[in-house]
Amino acid sequence: MQPTLFQLAVGSALSMQGHAALFGVNGSPGTGKTTMLRDLIAALVVQRACRLADLTRPEDAFTDQKYTWKTGDWTRVVHEWIPELTGFEIAVVSSNNGAVENVTHEIPAADSIDDAWREAVAELDYFPSIASALLTVDEEDNDVEDDEPASPEQAWALIAARLGNKRNRSSFVDAVPCMRHSQVGGTSASPENGTANLWLWGQEYWTVRHGAAP
Repeated sequence: MQPTLFQLAVGSALSMQGHAALFGVNGSPGTGKTTMLRDLIAALVVQRACRLADLTRPEDAFTDQKYTWKTGDWTRVVHEWIPELTGFEIAVVSSNNGAVENVTHEIPAADSIDDAWREAVAELDYFPSIASALLTVDEEDNDVEDDEPASPEQAWALIAARLGNKRNRSSFVDAVPCMRHSQVGGTSASPENGTANLWLWGQEYWTVRHGAAP
């Protein structure tokens, strides 16, 4: 696929936002379909970042609507996004599991970032340790016949995850420590595994919204 066709495909897909539409892209293996998808994801991330930057306060990102449910002894609470921040969600689905796994593996991988952006990405610090743990899980699953443990692979950010079936979802929960009941607010939170950052984010948001820490 030529660069001009890349631009046409990405631009056309972005113009359909907010409408029920289907846009087809056909190409043989190796013609750049995954690269085009990465360009589309990058464009959506930038668009959403622009809308976030327009907010005066972090709490302005949420409506007064909240959803609660219980899992064991824990009560979960999720606040609803304002409409301006929705519509950027992406689900990669396929009848070919390998194709989907390749995309969700390549997008967060550190080697997918050009050298010119490595320093800026390092300053971003969007939970790379958790994302790296997820990539290592992927490698272990894809190399089940190898007795050697999978070598740690570096990720640049927690921007994609392989979900779908129960096994993948369980692997995601295991790789993100704060999602396990025993880890939330517990002593196991640490900068090394990225959990402390997630917990502090939650603490800071609650304090701003309610005037006191939970």
